[in-house]
Amino acid sequence: MASPQVQLLAENLPEHRFLEAIFLEERRAGLVTVSSYLLPSTALAAAELYLLQDRQRPIALVLNSGTKVPEQIERKRASLQRVLSRITPEHWLVVLAIPDVDSWIMADPQVQERMAADLAFRESRDERSARIAELARTHPLDRNAIGQAHPEFRDLVGFIEQHTSVHTQTLSQNCEP
Repeated sequence: MASPQVQLLAENLPEHRFLEAIFLEERRAGLVTVSSYLLPSTALAAAELYLLQDRQRPIALVLNSGTKVPEQIERKRASLQRVLSRITPEHWLVVLAIPDVDSWIMADPQVQERMAADLAFRESRDERSARIAELARTHPLDRNAIGQAHPEFRDLVGFIEQHTSVHTQTLSQNCEP
């Protein structure tokens, strides 16, 4: 039996590109797919639809929290979890990047260096997301640095491992606290 493919649902094209770059190896292995939607509400609706179509397929809804305030983050997470739990109590995860997926990328020292040296990389989020995809093809992103800086990222990695039968060493080892 093949490993289930974890579906990551993001809210915008830059987040989509960032997630594709972070999970490049898993995508190549067919363990993870990434989809993006124009709005968080559209990504949530897509997560609902995926779960209604196949309650066994693992879905991770990856959205920006937009804040670092714990109470606001928890309220948003609880609201999203209530919606998905009405469909099924398992096989899904709500991940709120604190404050955004951009912060995950910026936890990588290599990305920080690139940003310091390249004005277009600094100023344009779309350009940065496109260049991150290129960078990841030749220099894998430092998921250990991302995981150390962002516990919610470690939760996502754990979810992917839990729902795929192939546990790659790079996924586990590159995300230790």
